[in-house]
Amino acid sequence: MKWGKIRAMGGEATLHPDILEILDLLVEYKRNHAPDTCIEIVTNGYGEKVKNVLSKVKVKGEVKIANTAKKSSVQDKFFAFNLAPRVLPYYKFADYSMGCRAMNACGMGVTPFGYYLCTMAGGIDRIFGFDIGRKEMPLPGDPMLDQSTVICQYCGRFRGMGGWAKKQIISPSWQKALKEYEKKKPSLTTF
Repeated sequence: MKWGKIRAMGGEATLHPDILEILDLLVEYKRNHAPDTCIEIVTNGYGEKVKNVLSKVKVKGEVKIANTAKKSSVQDKFFAFNLAPRVLPYYKFADYSMGCRAMNACGMGVTPFGYYLCTMAGGIDRIFGFDIGRKEMPLPGDPMLDQSTVICQYCGRFRGMGGWAKKQIISPSWQKALKEYEKKKPSLTTF
């Protein structure tokens, strides 16, 4: 498979303890198999630890940095990711299998637990413990409806542009899942 773009995203990707090694592996893939692939790390650029990692990435010069350049720990506007649309009356009859724009804009996600329909889905699975990551790369044209039907009802991005908020909003299903996660992390199978 020759990828057009591979993005390391988070949370905050630079905070992953092995991010420089991960980027090295991606650059090696690019050099050996797909010289036209763009390798990119997505960051908010905030904090000394983040800036330190980014300075090391810049030295390597083979990884593009998409930096939103956050200026403080307080954001004045953000996506209410933890507001599950399933609890909102407007989405009572929504077809979650259709997914959202993020599937096309951000692309497929991959974690140690499998391949996901989008980059956010792996994080949602990690918190809720659905254990629905694909253990083999999905074939081209696979819409991954089994994942979108389950995952998208918990993702604030499903709400599209209406998902922007000025204060933190966490739906009851997310509150419960995060409390459970703090007590005991779900056990997901790796591939």
